[in-house]
Amino acid sequence: MAKITVAKPFKLTLDSGEIKVFDVGDHTVDKEVADHWFTKAHLEGYEPPAPPEGSHEWMVQASEERRAAAAQAQTEAEELAAAQLAAQNEAVRQSEEAIRMAQMKAAEQAEVAAANRVAVAIAGTAGYLPALSCKLLAKIIFLALDVRRAV
Repeated sequence: MAKITVAKPFKLTLDSGEIKVFDVGDHTVDKEVADHWFTKAHLEGYEPPAPPEGSHEWMVQASEERRAAAAQAQTEAEELAAAQLAAQNEAVRQSEEAIRMAQMKAAEQAEVAAANRVAVAIAGTAGYLPALSCKLLAKIIFLALDVRRAV
């Protein structure tokens, strides 16, 4: 008698015509039943033998392996392309942000230069005003520019 552990339930028809039903689990059977190829195919841990090289089964298996490898390569290529596209999009976003910041800085510098020109013009034409008044007027202009920027 031999002990077997069935992984997949099955029915086995013996040479005598008797049908034995095996459910999942441990069973004690005759050596003839334990050694039967159909029984072995349903046991826990069963690995079917590799087909002989050059046989039809071997070619089918090799073809399936090639197809699986090609599908895996395709998936990896698509993932790589998506990652590259995401990196390019991020680089574009960062470039656009840098341009926007440079434009804001240039506009701010232009406003400061304009305020300085106004302050110089006021100081030049208002020679009778004390220097303190010119500085106060320049501060007012700067505050007005800040308020305009905030709005």
